[in-house]
Amino acid sequence: MQRLAKALASNGATTQVLEFNKYACLRNRPILSLFPSPKLLPAIVSFHPDIVFTDIYNYDSWGSKLAAYPILAHMRGDYWTEFTYLYLTRTRYSSLFMKWATFWLKFVTERGIDFAHTILPICGWLAKQVKEHRPRKRIRVLYQPIEPRIWLREQSEERIVLKMVLKHPAVISVFDFNILPKVQGFIRFLNVTRKMPQLNFYIAGSGPYFNHVLSQNPPQNVKFLGQLPYPNGVKAFLKTGDLYVHPSGQDACPLTVMEAELMKMAVVATDVGGVPEVVGDKRFLVKDGDTEGWMSKIQYLLDHPEERERAGSVNRHYIETGFSMDKIAGELFVYMKEVLEKDGQ
Repeated sequence: MQRLAKALASNGATTQVLEFNKYACLRNRPILSLFPSPKLLPAIVSFHPDIVFTDIYNYDSWGSKLAAYPILAHMRGDYWTEFTYLYLTRTRYSSLFMKWATFWLKFVTERGIDFAHTILPICGWLAKQVKEHRPRKRIRVLYQPIEPRIWLREQSEERIVLKMVLKHPAVISVFDFNILPKVQGFIRFLNVTRKMPQLNFYIAGSGPYFNHVLSQNPPQNVKFLGQLPYPNGVKAFLKTGDLYVHPSGQDACPLTVMEAELMKMAVVATDVGGVPEVVGDKRFLVKDGDTEGWMSKIQYLLDHPEERERAGSVNRHYIETGFSMDKIAGELFVYMKEVLEKDGQ
């Protein structure tokens, strides 16, 4: 958000970033943590904004609504599906307080979405999901921005991963085990790893459903590395691998894929959700659960290094030109001006 604010400022906007966690909770008191700090609304009002841009749409939307500021809400995932799976797999078996707290936060978030002047989903696929739940709401796609200058293959910090010596051929992925439908795609991908024992699969990342993956008895050629230092540890990891895979069962606009592409990696990814919208070389998209498709594309790229290099260059150019921080900030700035002009601000 700080980088986005800086990019907006270069377009002529005056910006201020409020870190929501500083205003949203009183950490030492569980019940009070469900309510906003009384400092939130004054912090918003004191800046006298024309527009409030948020990627939380929680109490910040409530405060902005009370102050009558138009709210542009950047939505990063299918909130409704994610909540359903959260309840069915985790909250359902929690304490009564946790159940109440979860549904209270759902109510707060739903109202935060309702208060938004415009919902800005991060991909076209997600825009369709939002339309189903909020058919009368203003919706405009604003892709997830990324700063290409941060992700340069030549500047990766190899010393950070000296303890992690990869055996080649090394097929790698940075994966968040945080949403069950997404993780189910990864579990189906384990069939690929079992049928390709000659390859080494390295997975960085963690999340609440990680133990669920371990319960599926992954084969020995799959190594889980846990969280890596961000961004340098991730960059070094990406530079060390031969091929990147993203076997997700559901996704909107995966930032991890974009980071791999900026590191000039060939990417094989599941053709689900908004993933195709961020993959440059679309020859290497695979249907979810298509084990043979995964195997053939992985083996083809490993057998043809010139194709890996070509796909990596295509991917880097695609993200640089379509998703750079400067480009997305420019689009957001133009839309902010449209909102103010139409609403007579």
